[in-house]
Amino acid sequence: MSHTVDLRKKPADESPPLEPTPVQEEVKADTIRWRAEFSSGPSKNNAIQIATGLVVGAAAILFFGLGYLFAVLLIVAGTLLVITSFRKPETHEISVDAGGITIQDRRYFYSQIKSFWINYNPPHEKELLVLFRKPYVPMLRLPIGDADPLEIRKIMVPLVPEQEHEDSLLDQIVKRLIQ
Repeated sequence: MSHTVDLRKKPADESPPLEPTPVQEEVKADTIRWRAEFSSGPSKNNAIQIATGLVVGAAAILFFGLGYLFAVLLIVAGTLLVITSFRKPETHEISVDAGGITIQDRRYFYSQIKSFWINYNPPHEKELLVLFRKPYVPMLRLPIGDADPLEIRKIMVPLVPEQEHEDSLLDQIVKRLIQ
């Protein structure tokens, strides 16, 4: 029994103090921050053209007596479209690190994220697409702006699967309206 070690008795402070490993320091250092503008609606010219078409359609519906309620709905939709086109874009600070994605004060952890994809086709498309695990949470589209997409990818690839996301028909229509 001379080789038995008593684990209940701890030696008096013989172990060196714990220091962070180089891997932990790299994880803390890998943070990418950028500011991006989120557009709130279509361009002014497109909104005015679409609103004019909706008002003309409402006038035609009223002229032929097909329904007052639908005509009013078209006029309200056109008015709201023009109002939203005159709103100023909002600027948010976005950061990507080893823990997750942060937009302003909202934090999205990688455990909530199913996959990501970076659409990078300058100057038209520069965005980070994030698909969540919950089925009813919409896909998050983050404009990359001046941030380096390769650095973002380098941080996210070991933590979240990279999978190409195709735009739905509604996304394609909205993109055409906004441009």
